[in-house]
Amino acid sequence: VLPVGASSVSASTIKTEPQKTEKTLPGTLGSLTMHKGTSVFTMIKRVYGDSDPECMNAVKAANPHLADIRQVQPGDAINIPAVPVGRNPLMSGQDKFLVKVYKAGDLKEAYNLIMDYPDNFPPVRIFSYWNVREGTVFLVIMSNGFKSEDAAVQAVKLLPPAYAAHAGIIKSWDNDNLYFAKR
Repeated sequence: VLPVGASSVSASTIKTEPQKTEKTLPGTLGSLTMHKGTSVFTMIKRVYGDSDPECMNAVKAANPHLADIRQVQPGDAINIPAVPVGRNPLMSGQDKFLVKVYKAGDLKEAYNLIMDYPDNFPPVRIFSYWNVREGTVFLVIMSNGFKSEDAAVQAVKLLPPAYAAHAGIIKSWDNDNLYFAKR
């Protein structure tokens, strides 16, 4: 990830703590609490980048305590399984550059950041992956990729200053990453 110069202002949602490294592939990405006005469908799309039947079925299976995944209540805990997609997200499609807005310590921190993110700025989503060196990584990225590095750098300038301070351009991935986010 290439850093991009920006303001040093920090948002209340953003915190910097050391991440723990998992040497084995996780069974779950974490657990999220339902909030009023949010559906499991929306939550799945924010976490995986898609809400296809494979993701929905995996979430249903990981939450046997819920009678109907479509009828959850605020305060219900939703287990989010690690559903590997196995392909490098920069190898498919024409958008070869992604903007990392923030690297979170866990799924809950990443999810809270996107929930608090201002609506009038370029949209963001969670992008998670795992490798033996870093363990599970939770990035908050801009939802759209870019055809050139210059376009990605320009997009960083559109971010709120508190987020731009943590931003970087992703132009390649390690070969041993296992991805949990669909593109």
